[in-house]
Amino acid sequence: MPYPPRATLDNPYGPQVQFRTEDVLPPTALYLSMDDTIVVQFLADARPTAGTVTIRMLLPDGTIKIDAYQVTASTINNFYSFAVIPPVEGYLLSCIVQLTSVNDGSVWCLMAAFKGSVQLPIISFPPVSGMLIVQGYVDQWSWLSWPNSPAIEAGTGAGRMRNISLTPAAGANWSAVATSQQRWEVLSVQARLTTSAAAGTRELFIMFMDRFGTTFLRVPTNFTQGPSLAYFYEFYDGAAHLQTYGTFITAPFPQGVMLDPEMSISSFVAAMDAGDTWASVNVLVREWMGVGHG
Repeated sequence: MPYPPRATLDNPYGPQVQFRTEDVLPPTALYLSMDDTIVVQFLADARPTAGTVTIRMLLPDGTIKIDAYQVTASTINNFYSFAVIPPVEGYLLSCIVQLTSVNDGSVWCLMAAFKGSVQLPIISFPPVSGMLIVQGYVDQWSWLSWPNSPAIEAGTGAGRMRNISLTPAAGANWSAVATSQQRWEVLSVQARLTTSAAAGTRELFIMFMDRFGTTFLRVPTNFTQGPSLAYFYEFYDGAAHLQTYGTFITAPFPQGVMLDPEMSISSFVAAMDAGDTWASVNVLVREWMGVGHG
């Protein structure tokens, strides 16, 4: 504090006033004008999320105004929810952002003041941002606040666990593709392959591809599967190439495989028949939303 908190000897208000009354710094670094619009956005995986933004303002007349705004789902896409806070002139004393819905995976939050009005529905943000207020990850028990929460980079931190269940059509391989807004660390894969009565043996591989469809990693199994059989496959870090109880197959999985936006993981079955079917496909990932290519 660059000045003493107590009143000086020439205090014009008398000895009853013990606090400083002149040359006092503003209560916050952020003063909002009637040309500033605050926008709060949530990014989550392909589903709408609900939240509440509570803002505490010091108005020019000296009164304190507290308002709560609801974060609602966008009509443009499911993974984007937002709140637009109309201009209010004064000092932003504090704010808090809470997630009020349950959502598997991570939820990325960005809160910023933009110059001028913001048109609804939001397709893209205005080109001029007055100030970044807060950004980071939010869930039911982790809130974001200003001025306390530091702004962090998307794709950092603990991430959120998410199980991705897939049901491909008969004769087709399964595939899980990261959206343009997310990053995955793939931890394990579980799936059951049932082969048709068609002759020939099948062999399973797990494929990792970049956003252009180029394979950069292939994880094989050491076993083949004949016709009219149902095998359960388990890929995870530390597993050994084993076949137990006749139908359970485990295979080692590389640790720390990261998939950035639009990268994918998929199965590839050599000599797959049109009657072969996948079931109980589960891909366990650690997820971070808010990551993109720029």
